[in-house]
Amino acid sequence: LELPKCYKWIWEQFYTLWTIAERDFNGNVVITPRTVLDFEECFGINFTISERRLIFRMKAYTAGAISVQEEKTKDDE
Repeated sequence: LELPKCYKWIWEQFYTLWTIAERDFNGNVVITPRTVLDFEECFGINFTISERRLIFRMKAYTAGAISVQEEKTKDDE
């Protein structure tokens, strides 16, 4: 992704959180407010409220983009 410089740091934090987050039985990433707070405590980071909201928007966007790609893959088969 081509990201504006002002979002690079939060994207890197989100990506780390995404890769270490738990998965449900269907393989979906589970990021809850508790997950974010634990991440902050573990890595010594203090997100602002707007950064926390952005993380959840990023999660929704990413999950949606993955779903679209999976549908395209099914259609191509």
